[in-house]
Amino acid sequence: TIKLVEANSMMEGRVMKRLFGLFVLMSTLMLISCGTGKVLLNGLGFAENSVLTEDERLFVSSVGTFGNGGVFEIHANNGVFSRTKVNGMCNGATGLAQYENYLFALCDNGSGINLSRADLSAETPVLETILMLEGFVHPNGMGVNEYGTLYIADWPGQAADKTSGKIVEVVDADTDSPRMYVLLGPDNGASCPNGIYYDGGRLFYTNHDYSQGAPVAQIKMLNLNSDEIYPWTLHEEPGANAPSLPGQGTLPYFDDLTYGEVDGESGVFVADFNLGRIVFLSDDGVVRAQPKNTLNSPTSVVQARGVFAEE
Repeated sequence: TIKLVEANSMMEGRVMKRLFGLFVLMSTLMLISCGTGKVLLNGLGFAENSVLTEDERLFVSSVGTFGNGGVFEIHANNGVFSRTKVNGMCNGATGLAQYENYLFALCDNGSGINLSRADLSAETPVLETILMLEGFVHPNGMGVNEYGTLYIADWPGQAADKTSGKIVEVVDADTDSPRMYVLLGPDNGASCPNGIYYDGGRLFYTNHDYSQGAPVAQIKMLNLNSDEIYPWTLHEEPGANAPSLPGQGTLPYFDDLTYGEVDGESGVFVADFNLGRIVFLSDDGVVRAQPKNTLNSPTSVVQARGVFAEE
């Protein structure tokens, strides 16, 4: 089961859908099964990203449109969905990641974008700033490895210079002394990165290459277990400039991604924001994609488990 997160700034709230086993988050929370839809939950603002923790707790970030920014936990109980906002100074949020008892979020606390952390083992988790992200354009995607190292994509897609992106790693994020280093930049394959996901020593991410003028939407992978400093381009398509409104454009714009399995085949699932579809790239290099405009501006995709796979 794959959960998809979609964004639509023309509508208030967000929708989660499940289409033949797919959960989708758009302008409200909606469940679609075998082609029929049911609205489950409203009022999540301009939702951006999501994470399903190891103990099956679902969190969704919202960048803050309609005054509903921050991080929300989604609850499912016998088909009834509800939400609670995670406490803390977080007026808007993008990337989310979980390591052990900690939830990490890229938050706007009113004085800039920061890396925040909440202890999920606490009775009332509170997001607290642990690192200010100075020198970033728009921190967006975030992943984490098995040791707690975070990977953050800085996306300059709506900046004047769309080739100034980077991917950084943050070590010791679960301590009082996190440290940040640049891993990739414009000179080695991360000129305009967006979504990012870690799986078994491999760092998958989406990127848009503006070096030839018109952007090329890319799915890339860096093997962290080797001495390689340049990522592999696994798939690319002629892309679109970053839209000012969701769903605008007739060319792809790759957003967040995840690694998972469908029909016994493993690979990468990518949310194509502009064309309203999910693209699946198998480990064998085979590309499958939904028809254009099947979905309404998807922004992220996550594999569901436990109660969220059963609902």
